[in-house]
Amino acid sequence: MQITGDKKTPAEAQTFLAESAAKHGVECIYQTPDDQIKWLERFPELAEEIPWNSIQRRNIAILTVSQQQSHNASASFPKHPPHLPCHAISAYMSLIATNASFL
Repeated sequence: MQITGDKKTPAEAQTFLAESAAKHGVECIYQTPDDQIKWLERFPELAEEIPWNSIQRRNIAILTVSQQQSHNASASFPKHPPHLPCHAISAYMSLIATNASFL
């Protein structure tokens, strides 16, 4: 699971996601705004096209995982929770961890 944060994402989200992922045995990579800025330095035109505080930020997670797949065949495609509040993300991770057909 790869989650791309935004400038509005609460600071405690990264810790919450790490704890929820550990609880459910799910790998979760959280991309902070700084991580995204660094990754986009190689693609300045793309950086201009993906605004902050918008659903389009998830495209960075998709592109990052796609790039990982091209270098590592075992990388998995991201599972994006559709705008879930923090308390629901733990349940979402549980679903991913227990439903092999979903993966």
